[in-house]
Amino acid sequence: MGNTKGNAYPLWIINNEGMVQSVDSQQKLTNQSKSDFAIDIGISEDGTVWVLSNEADPDGGGARVYWSNGDSTWNEIATKDPGGIMICGYTGSSCLILTDSGSLLNIQTDGSSALIYAEGSNYMAEFAYGGDKIWAMMNTKEGDIPSLHYANLGDFTTWHSVGDEVYYLNSLSVGQTGRCFGIEDDLPVYYDTDGSTGSAGSMGSHFAINISVKNGNFVLSADGNPNGNLVYEWTSYNEGSYSAMNIRAFKICATYYS
Repeated sequence: MGNTKGNAYPLWIINNEGMVQSVDSQQKLTNQSKSDFAIDIGISEDGTVWVLSNEADPDGGGARVYWSNGDSTWNEIATKDPGGIMICGYTGSSCLILTDSGSLLNIQTDGSSALIYAEGSNYMAEFAYGGDKIWAMMNTKEGDIPSLHYANLGDFTTWHSVGDEVYYLNSLSVGQTGRCFGIEDDLPVYYDTDGSTGSAGSMGSHFAINISVKNGNFVLSADGNPNGNLVYEWTSYNEGSYSAMNIRAFKICATYYS
C-alpha cells in the first residue's frame, strides 16, 4: 500500500476543537483542517482520509462526507446519498458509512456508491473494516441485543456470529490481518473469527475508551482534560504494553504506515 497520501503518517486524530491533524513518527502534529470541521475519521487502504463533518447532510442520514489525499484539501461528496453517523476506510480509496437508517454504503471518491448492507429487520450498532473482513456489533433477528459478527469481503449477505455472549464490545477496529479489536470492560481486547479472545495489551492502571488498529495500534485513554484524552501507543518492546504519547485527542485513526 505504501506510505503515500494519509499513510505517510502513522496516526491521524481529531482534536477537541474538531480539527483534523496528522501525527508523524516523532509525534509532531500538522493541522489538516480548520476547527469545528470533523466528528469522525477513517483511512482507506491507499491512504485516502475520510471524515464525517459537523455539518448535517442536506439529504438526511447524518453528516456530510469529505475526503482528502492527506494534503489538507477536503473534497465533499455532494451526491444525493444520505450522510453518515459513522465512517471507516475501505478497499482502495473508498470508505464505508453507516446511515441513521442502519444502511451501510460503500462510497468512492468520485461520488459513486453501492449499498453493502440494508438494515431491514436487523440492526447494526457499530462496524469496522480490515484484512478483507467487516466486523460489526449487530443482530440478525429482530429484538435481539447486538452481538459480534463478521462477514468476508464479497459476501456481505452472510454474517457469522462470534458468540452470542459478546454484547459489550465497543469501539471496533480491524487490523491488517482481519483480527477484530475493541474495548471491553474499559480494556483493549481482540477477537478472532473462531471466537477466541484475549488482552490486546496492558495500560497499567489506566482505562481505554477507544482503540484504532491498522499497521500500528493506538488507544485513547480515559485520562481526559479540556485539551482531550491522552493517546497511548502500542510498544511491543515493553512486554506488550502501551506507552503514553504527548498527544491528546477526541478521535484517533491508525493508518497503514510501515
